[in-house]
Amino acid sequence: RKLSVLKPNSAGTDADWTGGFAELSDADITSGASSDATGERVSSNIEAYTGSTTGSIETVVPLGLGLATGAGPQNIAHYLKIGGTNYDGAAQAQAASPAFFSESHTTNPATGLNWEYADLAGLQIGLVSS
Repeated sequence: RKLSVLKPNSAGTDADWTGGFAELSDADITSGASSDATGERVSSNIEAYTGSTTGSIETVVPLGLGLATGAGPQNIAHYLKIGGTNYDGAAQAQAASPAFFSESHTTNPATGLNWEYADLAGLQIGLVSS
């Protein structure tokens, strides 16, 4: 088995959150993007996969670091944007202290089939507030 990390590398098509991609991608825990209303989305494109295509993809796992502050939405869900369609994961409650949260996708939600390496091209990952 192998693990490949495909990092966000540019802003995606959704940019409702304050701060957006620039704040999400700077690896600075003191900054970050924020949402003041439910249903707001922010997405990112990911690096191209350049590894071996031998074997299969077992799962795609978006990972984030979340924090609930003040009033407003207290839940965040990861979503995948494939071919312009959003596939929302489950809303996850955010704590008053920073904590990692993730969503596992063992199949491509657009097709219901196992992931193919070609599916990673054009894939966007995102967050939606709730």
